[in-house]
Amino acid sequence: MWMDESKVFGIGRFVVARPSDFVILTQSYKFDGNTLKTSRNKSILEFKHVIAKREKYLREQRRRDDTAGKFENSNIPWLEDARSPTADTRVLTYRKFEDLESPDIYQIEGYAYLGSTMFSWTFNADPRKLPLAIASNASFAQNIKLRENSDIPSEPGFCFDGGFVASKEGIEWARAYFKRPDTPGSAIFGIEMRPRLKSDDKLLDRVPTLVRMLANLATYTRTLRSGDRTVAGMPGEELLIKIKANGITAYKFIWEFQGRDDDDDGPISLANPNTRIELRVGGAKTGEDATSETSVLTEEETLALWEALLAGFQLRPGAV
Repeated sequence: MWMDESKVFGIGRFVVARPSDFVILTQSYKFDGNTLKTSRNKSILEFKHVIAKREKYLREQRRRDDTAGKFENSNIPWLEDARSPTADTRVLTYRKFEDLESPDIYQIEGYAYLGSTMFSWTFNADPRKLPLAIASNASFAQNIKLRENSDIPSEPGFCFDGGFVASKEGIEWARAYFKRPDTPGSAIFGIEMRPRLKSDDKLLDRVPTLVRMLANLATYTRTLRSGDRTVAGMPGEELLIKIKANGITAYKFIWEFQGRDDDDDGPISLANPNTRIELRVGGAKTGEDATSETSVLTEEETLALWEALLAGFQLRPGAV
């Protein structure tokens, strides 16, 4: 019933429809090793102040020489390189330590200002590929576009919080969780996407582990549905659990797709990432007394919401 009014949300190369009264609880993104952060409602003066303060700090700090376990402070500043690919972008490259026996990585920080939004990111660079990493981050700074999270681009690329990066390839991580405010027992809906790892197991192979995580509630669980389920063209698995104990009813629904192998071609893998979709309704501690509260939805209503959420998750047209 909550899907009577819904909003679309661009995440990674996908789009999801969620109930309009679900607000963003948390989200995080990585693109080609860049950990992305979005800061809204910033003036250009605030943007320049943040960069000037950070750059001053990096110039004042001195590297520590750790060669052969002898820790000594050098006279070399951390800051290695500072450049502005455009007037409202800045890329800072620095190194904290100097170990001649085991070269440490460099850190790269990027900043871009669009509209009233400041985008920033961090990247760890291999010393052997430092010029390439600096050039890549300078290009990345110029490639970011401003967007509302409800704006769904039609070109290939990666959607993150308030921004978009046009690209036909990349190593991408996206995570967003939504919460319905002031809901007894809470209601949370989440999506996570990333490249497949060699250690990834299928959802149903991990059922014994998931049951153990429920601890003393395990004997009060009932599986409503379990098995194969294709969502957005990805043949995954779903596990729908109902927990009823001490007068409290809660639901935990999970759908997962293992993702394509790392060796697959870029566009194929980008359209088939390791994906997890989760819905939790009821059972959380809410209210002034912070006590566990039962689900505000019936079993039928929770199942209907789950079906609507999965139906609203799709690969964005033109995304790859």
